[in-house]
Order: sequence, then C-alpha cells, then structure tokens
Amino acid sequence: MNTQGSRDFMLRFYPDSEEHHRLLQDPLWYRNYFIGQGVSYAVILAEHAPATSSYCPSEWVANYCKGIDMFIPFASLNPHLDIKPARKLEFYVKELNMRGLKLLPPYCFYSPNDSIIYPVYEKAQELNIPVIF
Repeated sequence: MNTQGSRDFMLRFYPDSEEHHRLLQDPLWYRNYFIGQGVSYAVILAEHAPATSSYCPSEWVANYCKGIDMFIPFASLNPHLDIKPARKLEFYVKELNMRGLKLLPPYCFYSPNDSIIYPVYEKAQELNIPVIF
C-alpha cells in the first residue's frame, strides 16, 4: 500500500519504521501490543482516498480483523469511485462483518451534506452502524 517514496521518507526520519511496518502487518502482534497497553477494543479503519491521502481497502481491514474479537473493523467508501456505494456498504456489513463506516469527505472531494452521499447515510441507518468522519 505504500509507495517507495513514502517508505523512503519514513525511513529517513524514522529509521525503525520498516520494522514497525512489518510488525503491523501481523494482527496477532498488534492485538498483543494493545493488550499490553491495557486496551480492550480497537477500531481498525479502512481508508478510500487514493487521490489525496491513502488507500487501505475495506476488504483488507475485514481480513486483518477476522478472528480477533477486540478489533472492530470500519469500512470506508468513496462515492466518486465506488459504484453503488450504498450496496457496497451493505456487502461490507453483511458479508465482511464490518461494524462501522469511516468517511473522508474533504479527501474524497464532497461535502458531508452533499446529496451524493445520502444513500450511504440511509443504508448505514438501516444497518444500524455508526458513521464517523
């Protein structure tokens, strides 16, 4: 998910970031780290804003969280890039067991009150899941 440029930047300023990145790919390591810090639950966020920020697919987050009860997976949608985003949200919740939705309006070039996202809000309400920004 990282480009070589971002990885080079991180290594320049944070020499241990490569090892940290490797460890974070292991959900059991992350779970054990959280438990060691006294954390009971952790929300793991997807991000779908490739033009301005980053892209961490909802499917990847769902898989990462699978079987770890303390992890609460949140999906992410981009109404400009996802075809039928409300239907996709329903898939994420019902099939991938995502438990919430993370939206990034300024990074995805829409306003939170833009009608393009209304069907997603309606679906989230129907599915009884939280939406965060």
